[in-house]
Amino acid sequence: MNSINFDTENLIIINYQGHGGGKFIANTLALCNQILHQNQSLAKTKISGGMSEQQSLQTALSLFNKQRNYNAHSGFGCSQLSGFTALQMEKNIHNPNKFWTWLTNQDFFYFIMVNHNNVNAFKKYKNAKHIICTNHEWIMQDRNYQKNLKWKKNYRSVDRKIVKVFNIESIKDQNEFKNEINQTLDKLDLCISNQSFIETMRVNFLQTYTLGYSNNQFNFIP
Repeated sequence: MNSINFDTENLIIINYQGHGGGKFIANTLALCNQILHQNQSLAKTKISGGMSEQQSLQTALSLFNKQRNYNAHSGFGCSQLSGFTALQMEKNIHNPNKFWTWLTNQDFFYFIMVNHNNVNAFKKYKNAKHIICTNHEWIMQDRNYQKNLKWKKNYRSVDRKIVKVFNIESIKDQNEFKNEINQTLDKLDLCISNQSFIETMRVNFLQTYTLGYSNNQFNFIP
């Protein structure tokens, strides 16, 4: 287990425009006991059996509360889980950390990375499960943050395995959002047992998603 398994089928890639709500989708999916949070310490806790759905929810709620307390944006991310981002693939390939290598060689837990570009930065991981987010312009507008010009609405499916085209606008409606999350999990043969947690996530996101954003700038706290 000293080398990356580029054939892993447990890597999930969420493709979306930066600051367009994709990390919220990641956190909601991570309510599932077999999907890891984008944070290495929390991921290891879940792997060891020390995190229930309720505890995963509380983990996510702590981020929302931090945003309220500091009037800032907060969240987990790729580098917190793996030590690299989609823009640092060479670092991943030539100098991977041990935890990332281990993740790619196990087949029980799913782990999430994100891609903010129309190009598939994870093309070397040919069996990765891709989620393509659409209709997230309203989040960018409400946040008054329009900096990412690399994102294009068109994407090529020939170089990635797409398990779900996720309608971000569904966040505005309780039933539609729950359906989008469950359809995504169904594709992976996974589920969230306590369905009310999905609505708890949605409500908290709508209450906090603009915090920390102003005039094409954003204030982030880890």
